[in-house]
Amino acid sequence: KAEFKKDFESACATISASIVTGRAGQKFGTIKDIADACRTLDIDLGRMQAIHIAGTKGKGSTAAFTEKLLRESGVRTGLF
Repeated sequence: KAEFKKDFESACATISASIVTGRAGQKFGTIKDIADACRTLDIDLGRMQAIHIAGTKGKGSTAAFTEKLLRESGVRTGLF
């Protein structure tokens, strides 16, 4: 369990270091930065089965739009 905790803390630290708050169009904390961090941590984004939407505005409409897009593409979805 100690090894898992260390790996988890390292993963959180790496991902957190890639996220910088800012306005739309920011140059830090972009999708590319997150994808690079996931590659560094050997996380296969192609196997992810969840989408996490965060922020202060637009989460509901973004979630509804994403869910509809995926559902119409034939993906089984659940929106919570």
